[in-house]
Amino acid sequence: MKRYYATIFAFLLFCTTVQAQYYNEWIDYSKTYYKIKVPTTGLYRIPYNTLQSAGLPLVGSYFALYNKGQAVPIYVSTDGELGSTDYIEFYGLRNDGSFDTGLFNNANDQIHPERSLFSDTATYYLTINTVSPNLRFQSTPNDVSTLRLPSLIFCTKLIKHTAMY
Repeated sequence: MKRYYATIFAFLLFCTTVQAQYYNEWIDYSKTYYKIKVPTTGLYRIPYNTLQSAGLPLVGSYFALYNKGQAVPIYVSTDGELGSTDYIEFYGLRNDGSFDTGLFNNANDQIHPERSLFSDTATYYLTINTVSPNLRFQSTPNDVSTLRLPSLIFCTKLIKHTAMY
């Protein structure tokens, strides 16, 4: 009987270990991540003073952004040292039901794939990556003088998030 319980315990421990490591492959535990909450889809801007108050190194080419374990392209106003007028911009998508499909035996049983059962707020993680090239939007010259500019959503708070083992 003890062997039966030990086998079940070992199996459950194995399953939770595998589950805990799944979806977290992108995390580099030697880095600090800054959490950005995105409740609505839109263009988000992180101004210089927000980056400075978080204590981040202010070199434009160092920044990397992640969402759902994938790198997200960002626009940084300069690749060099950031000044008081510089910023980071990214296109943030609100949370959808893509993660919730794992809750159902059949993914078609999900009530609404565009809505999450838990929260409409997506979480993006900003970090410093000095080793590999980070995803960037490329500047493309075009005439937009007759177009209406999109409204920006300013990020005024970064939440320091240290990855734990």
